[in-house]
Amino acid sequence: MLKALVRWLWPVEASRTPPGHNPSWVTRDELDAILAKFEQRQEFELGEWFDKFSALHARTEKRVNRDKARQQQPQPVGQVEQPQPMMSVLAYRKPWSV
Repeated sequence: MLKALVRWLWPVEASRTPPGHNPSWVTRDELDAILAKFEQRQEFELGEWFDKFSALHARTEKRVNRDKARQQQPQPVGQVEQPQPMMSVLAYRKPWSV
């Protein structure tokens, strides 16, 4: 079953069985090579995910800190903050898609 998994993941390497070797068996060296490659791929993918989520966390933390700083600033008595109007969905349409 592991050999089928290897052939599915790495079809190029599955054809490199040495002569006289039973193709349904996996030698210890092949297994170690497969597991080393798998660990490298996993480490790379986990590193990418970690970078994405750390950047996302930094952006949200920055936004929260900015909002807290705005709330702590005293507003002038006579001035009321007006919310900006939301853009219409139609504003995002391209002229050729009308």
